[in-house]
Amino acid sequence: MVTIGRLPLRLLAPSDLQWRIAGAALMGGQPISGAPQTADISTGGWWVCEWQVGVLATLAQHGAWRATLGQLQSGVQVVEVPVLDALQPYPPGYEGQPIEASLAAAAYMPAYPAPPAASNLAQIEIAVGAALQGGEYFTVVGPSGAPRLHMVTSIVAVAGAVSTVTVAPPFRENMDAGTPVDFNAPRCTMKADLTSLKDAWPRITPGFLARPKMTFLESGFVIPND
Repeated sequence: MVTIGRLPLRLLAPSDLQWRIAGAALMGGQPISGAPQTADISTGGWWVCEWQVGVLATLAQHGAWRATLGQLQSGVQVVEVPVLDALQPYPPGYEGQPIEASLAAAAYMPAYPAPPAASNLAQIEIAVGAALQGGEYFTVVGPSGAPRLHMVTSIVAVAGAVSTVTVAPPFRENMDAGTPVDFNAPRCTMKADLTSLKDAWPRITPGFLARPKMTFLESGFVIPND
């Protein structure tokens, strides 16, 4: 079993980063007329994160980044990458009070034949926090122990403290009712995109400064019927 480390955020804070979902659809070639045809992929694609380090200036920063590269260069080792987003359902008058939320019903990964509920559907109960609006990131941890990142894409219904929502990408594994939903520190289990390692190794400028960047790819999600 591969140990899941954590990106040392205190030393490697980004100057900018981009989260996106890739591979959610297939596009055909250019037809003689009209737009290319697209087809949805049932597993809903995977997360990609482009992480630009602000600057490596201290010995501790250089050491942390090099050690991280040394672990990730095989393409097998995984790491928790934090999302760092402010669009979260914090309680009104938020002053350090954490959001408390959980799944009000079981959620399911894609399966064939269809699972008991759509794999992009969740019922989230917020005990402490604001109403969901859409666009919020959250993390759930299922039987595998790997943090899974999802984003609320629409609000289907609201009944008291429970919101029925759609999410992207679909759930990676079956989640039991009562599973904590972490809006406070959303994060994703990822590995290095090996094609990005050339830019990840620091290029040193005078003053022992470097601004490396790395692309991370979601790792460890369960393939349907695997």
